[in-house]
Amino acid sequence: MIGGFATWRNVPITFDHADTGSATVQALNYLRVTPNTSSSPDGPNIEIGLYAQKTGRTTNSYGPRWTELTSSGGRTKAITAGVDPSKPNKRNHTYMTVRQDHGNQWDVLYDFNKVGSTTSQLKVLGGATNRIDVGLEVTGPQYIDVPAISNRMQYMTGNKVWERVATRNVAKSVTLPTCSSSSRPPSCFTTKLTDSTNFTQWTVSSPASTPPLSPRRLPRPPACPPRSTAWTSKPCNPAWTTTLTAA
Repeated sequence: MIGGFATWRNVPITFDHADTGSATVQALNYLRVTPNTSSSPDGPNIEIGLYAQKTGRTTNSYGPRWTELTSSGGRTKAITAGVDPSKPNKRNHTYMTVRQDHGNQWDVLYDFNKVGSTTSQLKVLGGATNRIDVGLEVTGPQYIDVPAISNRMQYMTGNKVWERVATRNVAKSVTLPTCSSSSRPPSCFTTKLTDSTNFTQWTVSSPASTPPLSPRRLPRPPACPPRSTAWTSKPCNPAWTTTLTAA
């Protein structure tokens, strides 16, 4: 695999008005490509996606960004290219990363605009030694309402052909139970995989409580220390994820 592509809409992600102090409260819907998994399934990778974060009682940030994770740390950059990238207007946007023709580094594109390049990715090896993920990660789900996001994804083969992932090569990872009468929001995800012989669409959401919890009744999460540049600190307000992986 030498490329990854995904598309979804800028859905409105909303937050309640509780005082969460310095705790991280955010949602991110992402495409992640790991070029070389020969030593670890969580090796250096490229992540590009849509992020929404609560910044105060009634304020939040919203928009796309991309991250390169390496063996020595990581760096994240905001994306301003494209049409209305930071507006939750349900407009469809594309997320892509493609290996450069020479060397081991990758270009990152948003709505087909180049927005950056990696510097420290590992060499792509032959065989099934890389992976591509698409999914939703939520930190502080009791404060967030994430409506359904319909993710479509493809990968580029070594001969530069875009293909959908075969269903037999797809694995699902969901760290909260499926929403039901016994598992009610906000401590649950809704997920739906649309496929036949190939992966077509992965639809996910993290619904808020119904009716909404009163802010004064919500438990206040502990304050989290700053995340280290090596991305190794253990979060005190855990992130819950629902991910579709192809390897």
